[in-house]
Amino acid sequence: MDLPGEPSYLIIFSVIAIVAVVYFMYMNGVGYFRSMSALWCYQTQGILEDNIHASLKKTSGKATKVFKVKKSGFYDFKLDNELESGNVTVSLIDSLGNKVFELNKMNGFSSDYLNESEKYRLVFNYNKACGKFELSWK
Repeated sequence: MDLPGEPSYLIIFSVIAIVAVVYFMYMNGVGYFRSMSALWCYQTQGILEDNIHASLKKTSGKATKVFKVKKSGFYDFKLDNELESGNVTVSLIDSLGNKVFELNKMNGFSSDYLNESEKYRLVFNYNKACGKFELSWK
C-alpha cells in the first residue's frame, strides 16, 4: 500500500518504459526520431568545437544550425561520408544570405575565413541517404 505523497510504482514504471521506448526508437532509426534528430544531436560551443556525426537511414530532410564565430580566422571544414546511396550536402551561409561554401561527396573540403561575431548557418540537406557522415573542422 502506497503512503500519501509517495509516487505510485505504476507511474514510475510508465515513465521508465516511455523513455526506454523513445530511446530504442531513436537508436534503431525508427522514422521521425532518426531522420530529424540525427542532425540535431550535436552541440556547437564557441567556434564549432565538436564534430558533427550523423547516421542516416534512407530518409530525406533538411536541418539548420545557427552559430557565431568568437575568433576570426581561417577554418578548415571536411566532410567524410560513407553513403550507400543518396546524397548529403552541407552549406555554410553568412548573415547576408551568401553561400560561403557547399560541401558534398565530390568536393569534401573547404578552407574559409570566418569573421568574428558573424552569424553563420550550417544547412544540411540529405536525400535518400543511407550510411554515416561526419563534418569536422579545425
